[in-house]
Amino acid sequence: MTAPEALMRAGQLAEDSLTRLLAGVSIGYADCVAALPHLPPDPPVGDRHRAIIRAGLALIDAGEKVDGESIVRHLIAVGDFLHTDVILLAEGMPTHNPMRCVGDIWALVRESEREALRAALRARTMAGEAIADLADRMTALDEEDATGVIRGLVPDDVCGAPDPPPPIVSNGPLPGTFAILTGDSAAGKTWIAAVQFALSIATSRALWPTFAPTEPRPAVVVTYEDSVHLIKQRLRAVCATFGIPWSEVEAAQRSGMLTFYCMPEQPLFVADATGRPQPTSAWRTVQRRVMATRPALLVVDPLSGAAIYPENSNDAAATVAAHLRSLAKKSGACVLLTAHTSKSGGGDAGQHAMRGASAMTGACRWHARLVKDAESESLRFVVAKNSGGPRPLPVLLEMLPSGPVKEVGTVRRDPQVVESVILDWFGRHPGASVSPGGVQTRKGDADDLVSEVMSRCPGSRPGDVSEAVQNLMAAGRLAAKMEKTANRHKRETLELLDPVYTEQYADDDVPF
Repeated sequence: MTAPEALMRAGQLAEDSLTRLLAGVSIGYADCVAALPHLPPDPPVGDRHRAIIRAGLALIDAGEKVDGESIVRHLIAVGDFLHTDVILLAEGMPTHNPMRCVGDIWALVRESEREALRAALRARTMAGEAIADLADRMTALDEEDATGVIRGLVPDDVCGAPDPPPPIVSNGPLPGTFAILTGDSAAGKTWIAAVQFALSIATSRALWPTFAPTEPRPAVVVTYEDSVHLIKQRLRAVCATFGIPWSEVEAAQRSGMLTFYCMPEQPLFVADATGRPQPTSAWRTVQRRVMATRPALLVVDPLSGAAIYPENSNDAAATVAAHLRSLAKKSGACVLLTAHTSKSGGGDAGQHAMRGASAMTGACRWHARLVKDAESESLRFVVAKNSGGPRPLPVLLEMLPSGPVKEVGTVRRDPQVVESVILDWFGRHPGASVSPGGVQTRKGDADDLVSEVMSRCPGSRPGDVSEAVQNLMAAGRLAAKMEKTANRHKRETLELLDPVYTEQYADDDVPF
């Protein structure tokens, strides 16, 4: 079928569908009336049909009944004396599938846009201008035709929806969502996201037990910080650490399960003169690759290299986030963006520690933080936001001298665990001299107390020990007493108190 024939056929089908839809509206069928708001904002129909549609929408907005009589009254009131058309429509055959009629009208809109794109393609080709954006739009129209997309708000069948798909890794983000991994500089974001997560998903190997992949799926990585030579070196280091044959990585690359774009010359987004980020040809290349391979994971590493825009502008950040979310939704891939923390956010495990505008973190559905603890020199992986499920306990990590990051275990931050270790230590050191304020500074015997707590409770900090001591004092398990030093000065030290048990009896209880 030629292009003119396709446009003519779409027009005939849309005209018949619109006539049957409006016939149902004029009779007052609820389904037909409910379908009116889903029509294109400016449908390619005649003036009379357009006037009837406007009248129906106006009545809906006013909360009034919509049928032939009410439309006639409205048309007369606004000066459109087209009520005879409504009377004729009421005599026609109404549709029993209003949303299908709406879809036929949207198909005409797409075919009309496709015809305009063809004309623009011819003009640009003759002028020697770029046509990539027009070609991408043509592809998008073809995809909408294949799925019967109706633009605009359409009610979803929530009760009939299937269960959500499993996350791409245990405790990780869901497919088709936008996720963020933030961390301090040199904390290992590229190692984790661009190398280990991607390799784990592509080979279905559980490099971290807490974040094990559910099945082998393709992974695509776009990194702006490391060359192809460094990525290969890091992959070899990961393989050596976790016992993965190098041939398995080569096979994953050959089969398209693992794809890398290392240090592209062009960012994915560049702000125009107004500061609004615009997608580049590099973005369109990545977009086509993702739509073709349908990977489980697309890593963009990092934000500062992939997008050039005013980073403190919420409007600009929201625009970039909208592109990433849209690609995730269309492709079914999780789009994982890495980003640096702000100067004030170093060591902060919250979701708002990311550098730049808050619109980016607000748009994501899963946000993890890679936190370097200056006090204990530990590395923690904290899921600060997980809209698809419960948040796991923070994971304690170890960065090996060769670079790969291994999971040590979950961080035990339960205050009761810390308190029990403190009580056990005081019970074994009855003569220890620990002042209430010395725990934070680790003076004297307090240094031994803090060291033991940190070794038995991975990830805990001196501040956690100090807070637990205060809680135990408030609960009556530790008390401060005054003692004299050798030079007759006085100082406060902590002593362990015996627990006090209280029993309460009901009137009918026997107290023995």
